Amino acid sequence: MRGARVQGGVARLFSKGDLQDDPKGVDVVVERLKKVSPKAEAAGVFLGIESLLSAEDHLAIIERVGSPNVKVYYDVGNSTAQGYDIYREIRDLGSEHLCEFHAKDGDSLFGEGKVDFPKVRQAMDAIGYRGWIQIEGAKPKGLMESYTADLRYLRGIFPPHVG
Repeated sequence: MRGARVQGGVARLFSKGDLQDDPKGVDVVVERLKKVSPKAEAAGVFLGIESLLSAEDHLAIIERVGSPNVKVYYDVGNSTAQGYDIYREIRDLGSEHLCEFHAKDGDSLFGEGKVDFPKVRQAMDAIGYRGWIQIEGAKPKGLMESYTADLRYLRGIFPPHVG
């Protein structure tokens, strides 16, 4: 993608680090997604937007791009920190506009912070979401111990698919 930087496997389409209060940045993202989305459609891949924008703002971008292969990579931790009602936002986006979830909860281990993961599961169930959930969490007990605890916690709420 010309004009984008790839950092940690993620194409960065804007320079300020996010699109909040950046209508020109949103316009650039829409323009670039319009250019690459036909290629994504042909390849059968999705382009996931992860930002600090609200569900409403993400939906506006998706509508402007007009591709079924542009979706939201929803970060429950970042959205909670922004003050969004993540349980409503998940329902507002619906499974048709979500490609993946980012499980995160600030500086807390899962189950000890602000994100109510059982309510996240209820919202996902309400829209029929059965896709990927990526863990990105705090490391208050060190990397291995924290991620092991977070994975154990999430598997209690999201058991691995069997069969």
